[in-house]
Amino acid sequence: AYVSHQGRTLLSAGAGAARADTLVPWASACKPTTVAAVLRLVEAGEVGLHDKVTRFIPGFGVNGKAEVEIFHLMTHTAQLGGYTGPIDIKPWDEMIAPIVAAPRESAEAGRARLGAARQGGAPAELPPPPPLGTMPSYNPAGIWILGEILRIVHDRPFSEVIRTELYLPCGMAESWNGMPDDRFAAYGERIARPRGRAGSPQTRAEFAGFANPAGGAVGPLAELGRFYEIMLAGGETGTGQILRPETIAEMTRVQASDGGVWVFGLGFHLNAAPVVPLSERAARLRYGAKASPATFGHNGATGVIAFADPAHGLVLSTIGLPASFVDTVYEELGLA
Repeated sequence: AYVSHQGRTLLSAGAGAARADTLVPWASACKPTTVAAVLRLVEAGEVGLHDKVTRFIPGFGVNGKAEVEIFHLMTHTAQLGGYTGPIDIKPWDEMIAPIVAAPRESAEAGRARLGAARQGGAPAELPPPPPLGTMPSYNPAGIWILGEILRIVHDRPFSEVIRTELYLPCGMAESWNGMPDDRFAAYGERIARPRGRAGSPQTRAEFAGFANPAGGAVGPLAELGRFYEIMLAGGETGTGQILRPETIAEMTRVQASDGGVWVFGLGFHLNAAPVVPLSERAARLRYGAKASPATFGHNGATGVIAFADPAHGLVLSTIGLPASFVDTVYEELGLA
């Protein structure tokens, strides 16, 4: 776990076989870093937030996706439920191609079509997707396409772009999304290898080099926390400016909400007060019971919880710990 308060590190520790410097799989907790890298291009004038994706990937416009914008990808409002992967780890081009070809449809329709296909048939009727930009529907496809746009604009592999354009400028020297084989070998036992739901292909030697902009980063929890400390500092890294304060303000304000489970800024999942009572599932996707409504972050399927609470100057990143640990941190610091 890693905890800092008002910029001061309070806890950076491991447990069991893990140490404070163990590289752990972040899973979906890396999504905001991909979005942040694209927003650097927006600030540079090379990408527009409301540019259509087809400006960069002309073939993306098939099957109802011609009007999808960069903004829709960042807020999960593109309705890319027609993409039902990734199921297997494959080379980059083979991961991107199915998303480019897939239809624009709701997540519910995508699941229905996939379920019917597994039974050897097709669903009788699929509901139409909501209008673009209206109803968030969480899906990794949009973040994969943002990764492809980074690759195209920079004309370099995503794994290089995310490292040189975001991780290294942020002082995250041991964070990777697609790790060279020699680095993987050199880290040795410092790379966590959890099993089951907490596992990640990128913690195995044969898949370490396969980047996944929606869920493939590995790195120390302290470096994931470092990213959030920089967000709280208005983008100031100590040696430069990674993003402007006004960009971070847009990332951390409500851009799209379904009124309950999903409340998104640009890349971040927000703790903003819902308009309906939270279900048990929705509560698990948030940041404990004590975090302020201003809290922003992103959790991961490997058990990562990562967020910043600007109301309290608190940053926390953990893996494999219950939400009750987060509440305990608030209580011990007198923030609850």
